[in-house]
Amino acid sequence: MLKTFKRWHIITASLVLAAGLAVTGWLIVRPTYDDIVNDCIAALKDRPEGDKDKPTACKDVKEDDYTALLVSQVIRDEGWTDEEGNFDMGELLKDTP
Repeated sequence: MLKTFKRWHIITASLVLAAGLAVTGWLIVRPTYDDIVNDCIAALKDRPEGDKDKPTACKDVKEDDYTALLVSQVIRDEGWTDEEGNFDMGELLKDTP
């Protein structure tokens, strides 16, 4: 009876340890939200001109964040930024009559 009891404790402890290691491994390798956002930025930069579809890399980006990234990319694409990458109202108004 005591041998069976010890055996079950060893099996249970082994299963708990294996599950703990699996969860820890998953937490280490999963991408962070910053990684997902950076992948989305790269996908927005690389998409063909005129493409309005949301890139697959952006599917896990929050909608408000995606909208901000999209507006930021449009501002850069239109050349409305200064040398440091900041929005420049003068560049925006340059093309207006």
